[in-house]
Amino acid sequence: LTFDNVLNKDAIIPLVRNLETIGQRNVGNQQSYTGNLGAKAFSTDTLHGLAIRNSPLLGEGDTLEPLFNLLGFVNSVDSSFQPPLMSLRMLDLRGNKLGDASCARLLEVVHSEKSCCCLEKLDLSDNNIGKGLRIFDVLCAYINEYRQRQSSGFDDSSNGIWCTPLKLLKLESNNLRKGSVASYILQNLSNNAFSLESLSLADNGLMDTHFERLPSALAKNTNLIELDISRNNLTKDCMEKIIRSLKSEERKLNLAFLRMDLNKPNLGSYPEMLNKTLSVGRLNRVKQYINESRLSNGVKSPDSRLYPKATFLPSPLQNNSQVTSPTMSTTNHYHNSPSTEINKKHVEFNARDSSHALSKPSTEDRTLSGIQGNQITVLFSAPLVWKKTGTDLLVPIEMLDLETERELLWQCFKEASVNIDLFFDNATTDRLRTVMTKGCGCLHYSGHGSPDYLIFEDGKGGLHWLGSEKLKKFITEGAKNNEPPFRFVFVSACYSFLTGEAFVDAGVPHVVCCQQEAQLADSAALAFTRAFYLALAIGRTVKDSFELGRQAVEFAPSVPNSDLEMKKFVLLPKDGDHDVRIFDAKSIPVWPRKNAANSVPSLRNIYSRAQSMILAPEDLLQSHSSSDQPLPTPPQGFLGRETDMYHVLNAVLDRRFVNVVGKTGIGRSSLASSLCQYINDRKTTMIEIETIFYIRARKSSEKERNDGSFITPLYNQLVASGKISSSIDCTTLDEKGTHIFKSLNKLKALIVLERAEVLSGDEIQELPLFLRDLFEKTQKVRVLMTSKSKLGVSLLGNVGEHVYNLGQLNFKNTVRLFAHFCQHVHTGEERRKVLEDLVPDDQQLVCHSDESGIITSRSREILEILGTGVPARIMEQAHQIKKEDYDKLMEIARRQCLAY
Repeated sequence: LTFDNVLNKDAIIPLVRNLETIGQRNVGNQQSYTGNLGAKAFSTDTLHGLAIRNSPLLGEGDTLEPLFNLLGFVNSVDSSFQPPLMSLRMLDLRGNKLGDASCARLLEVVHSEKSCCCLEKLDLSDNNIGKGLRIFDVLCAYINEYRQRQSSGFDDSSNGIWCTPLKLLKLESNNLRKGSVASYILQNLSNNAFSLESLSLADNGLMDTHFERLPSALAKNTNLIELDISRNNLTKDCMEKIIRSLKSEERKLNLAFLRMDLNKPNLGSYPEMLNKTLSVGRLNRVKQYINESRLSNGVKSPDSRLYPKATFLPSPLQNNSQVTSPTMSTTNHYHNSPSTEINKKHVEFNARDSSHALSKPSTEDRTLSGIQGNQITVLFSAPLVWKKTGTDLLVPIEMLDLETERELLWQCFKEASVNIDLFFDNATTDRLRTVMTKGCGCLHYSGHGSPDYLIFEDGKGGLHWLGSEKLKKFITEGAKNNEPPFRFVFVSACYSFLTGEAFVDAGVPHVVCCQQEAQLADSAALAFTRAFYLALAIGRTVKDSFELGRQAVEFAPSVPNSDLEMKKFVLLPKDGDHDVRIFDAKSIPVWPRKNAANSVPSLRNIYSRAQSMILAPEDLLQSHSSSDQPLPTPPQGFLGRETDMYHVLNAVLDRRFVNVVGKTGIGRSSLASSLCQYINDRKTTMIEIETIFYIRARKSSEKERNDGSFITPLYNQLVASGKISSSIDCTTLDEKGTHIFKSLNKLKALIVLERAEVLSGDEIQELPLFLRDLFEKTQKVRVLMTSKSKLGVSLLGNVGEHVYNLGQLNFKNTVRLFAHFCQHVHTGEERRKVLEDLVPDDQQLVCHSDESGIITSRSREILEILGTGVPARIMEQAHQIKKEDYDKLMEIARRQCLAY
């Protein structure tokens, strides 16, 4: 749950009340067993991560005290006390300027056994901690108590001595050079009291004196996996001392990742030495992991004497346990006494699952994956516009919620857990031909419906009509040896009966479609699809699966007029023998298999975002190992920009430099992020772009401007994607630029530079020069920029600037957006009614800025009330409008409509 730059002090109390309600609901869903802290394991509806960041209006003081109380009370005397947010594992409070006292209060909760707080990941970056006197007192108290228990042998639990559950702590950009907090944390790494596995003290102006005891502390630490001390003021001598110390202790080294970049001096050959040394630490971690897994499963390891007994976890920047596990296990926060033979595990390890993941697929598995019947390809059709015959008029096509259907199919086959390969692609005739040529057994089509046509995409965002007769010819002529190309086809679209018959005429024995005159409700289609495919996947016949799908629609509470909706589904041919099974797949422990080639790019982005919910974009780039860069999420309720997306898309495909300009709040960033997602889902057809690098410019300090607010982020993304070697040491912008141009020389890439207007000073002058060099030194790189105004440079390396002016939403889409976010409109039927009452048919396409006389005074007045067609203003008005003002607006609109 993320709140980014949206909260003020007044919002905290209502938020806390809602979070408390969530916590109470979690308690109601607890299972019957308890852990060592009296904490119960949670089954469903738990809140794992919370981010309240970049909200400086919260200010210093006790504003967040009610939130901290939900995590736990330090002075609680009730041993059975369970804080409402006991399930919370990740908390991101970066950029709120909370100050020393507020941050200390939170750390006191986290470092108190009585509070029962289970927080494992905490980000307090950019919070004006400064000297941190209060934080220093809290940490000293915790360390002193921990040492007393160690020295006295006191043990209040059979599991060992209690320690803080905190595994990841980020204190970046807090000006810690003024105090002793940083050096105190570093020196106490030696006794493992903090249990930290990832620590970031970057960008704090720290000097050599803060790191005097770090080398000896690292040599005695068995928990820390990752340390970030970049962007400080370390001298060359200090960094060399740290590296030499690590090198001398590499045999028992446990640290796996250390960042010391951007400390300015040139280290010469030392980065290579550091990398080799840390690789030994990583290997040691793997050995510990394997050794402990053997011990935890009762297997005596022949190497058990070689490795220290230390708990190993994957890097916190890559830990995905909260995402993949449906339940949350209780974590033990105890360091074991010396008499304990084996350390308690912080991560449960299943040896059988591990061996399955590491082993090669059996011959039987490889054979099954090639069987034609055990594959299904899903073609999604979502063109942006269609062109009226004989004219250049583009008519926008409302975007379907294809992502929901895609996730539903994915979860359906995951639940079935059988050896079936599922592929996703976009619907063009070329991709359909490819699917037929490769011999996929089953085809699922999803898109807009038309009585006489099957709607495909043209590969550039436009619509491609394919009539029933042409479709039949296309399939018949593409079939091999006159055999039907598919065993089964599902046409999930309205008015699809004729299309279904075309597949039947081409020889497909089983086709599910919709009645010719029927418009299918989205809720009905989803209900049918889930029940149908689940039954089909586990081995039920086509006939049985079809009847189960119709039954699911009939009894679905979310489907209006369910009795009528269920009858719209048709199984063809009507006189065919459908009492046959399509899939003959064996059960597998986990779907999809590790080596399966299941393709679902947009879902992959979803899981990446969930995995890194507490991490900033730059952190994710450091840990992301895939060549596909994580893209920003398209905004909720993004609508009405289909024509704009089509124009910008074709400009990007045809030109190398496109600049989308418009005033603040008009939706430039939303358009850019949605367009990138649209392109990313169509990599098989939009071959002009192989990868996308998305740079979001932001206002920067003087130091950050020296580092380059767009060059350095691009360089980091190229390193993260493997295009630039991580062993290369670049300290200047010129060096980074050289490697950027070299790595992009022949790459088909789209670079998105969002919000270029925030660049200032030398950055404004550097941007045209950088773009000129980029276009001159690369062959196929394209740039999409968003800004308030055009760049104004005639040529950039023989490349001109194509400017696209993004305007207001029209009347219809203004009302649609308002109804989507308005707190007084709750259902789809209510939204339809609002649109019908406010927007006459002949005023749907008018804009507030129109001066042609077509727009009426009534339409202009309503547009002014709703934000003049500017998306940011529309959403603001939708959130703020009071009930009496909303009722008054609707009453005026109805009266004016009658008069009109």
